[in-house]
Amino acid sequence: MIGKKKYYIQLLSPSVTSDSQGGGTLSYSSLAYVWAEKKELSFSKELVYAGIKYFVAVEFTIRNESSISITADCKISYDSEDYYIYSIVKDDDKIKILAYK
Repeated sequence: MIGKKKYYIQLLSPSVTSDSQGGGTLSYSSLAYVWAEKKELSFSKELVYAGIKYFVAVEFTIRNESSISITADCKISYDSEDYYIYSIVKDDDKIKILAYK
């Protein structure tokens, strides 16, 4: 753990495996485990067919390391939950990742 970065997250990279019928299967493999800062930005819910669906927008901040090539196709796994990336902002020393679950 480094300073405010107290969440140990897994970055996952997507890959598509072709099947024999012209389609494909999306799977994810581990890209890296990193310490991150996590901040919830917003929370909303909606009724979907008599059920409730929750949306949480989260900002993760990690150190900018040259060995990590993260894209918006990647996802984050933390505490048995998946966060889908929709924005990545990089500067010299950190990467801010906006994601939702």
